[in-house]
Amino acid sequence: MIEQSYRQRGFSFEPEPRIQGLQYRFDAIARSDSGEVIIIELVNKYQSSRGMQNKLRAFEELSKLQPNVKVDFRYVDVDAGALQLARPRPQDAGHPNLQQLLKARMPRFDSEQIDATRPFLDMWTLHVALIRAYSVNLDLDYAGTGSMLDLYNEMLESHSLIAPEAVVDDVTQDLFDLFAEAQGALQGAPIDRRTFLQLRGHVLEVRKQVRKHLAMIQANRIKDQKNKA
Repeated sequence: MIEQSYRQRGFSFEPEPRIQGLQYRFDAIARSDSGEVIIIELVNKYQSSRGMQNKLRAFEELSKLQPNVKVDFRYVDVDAGALQLARPRPQDAGHPNLQQLLKARMPRFDSEQIDATRPFLDMWTLHVALIRAYSVNLDLDYAGTGSMLDLYNEMLESHSLIAPEAVVDDVTQDLFDLFAEAQGALQGAPIDRRTFLQLRGHVLEVRKQVRKHLAMIQANRIKDQKNKA
């Protein structure tokens, strides 16, 4: 996750910040104790020309107000459903491992809010990272390069996962429905509370199953060590 990668490097992280003197709201801003300021801005291939013009105009105004501010463009890969760097950066080479993702705090949604789009996308990004990390743990052949949906399909076929909608009463949407919702959200469609809760239920069940799988592996490892002793 973008926020997690910055916090691990000692930055504070603020989503949708207001910058004095500008009307435009950027996607996020990161600040270090040494005074380094980085604007994080998401870009995707479905960005409208008008939206891109507004974005570029805002950066032009920002460069006049705060010429030392850096900009980190992040490409939103809508088709893969994951947030990726537009270009590789050495400091971001280390990605959270499976245990870190299982312990990561899940995004929350204030019940008084109407639009759940941002926490939904945060949750979606976390879920994509979890599925990819689990695919690495399972030694799937194309864990690092394959489509997240293809990896998930292979997990279902091998019974490494059971589809949450098949075992959780409150979960009725499958991952492919939720992927379509994520695509719509990245193109400007709002997400309601019900859809957010569907994704949350999906993530909770997958986490539960992954933890059970890891516990089984650990138990088998201990058993093998005892047999060898």
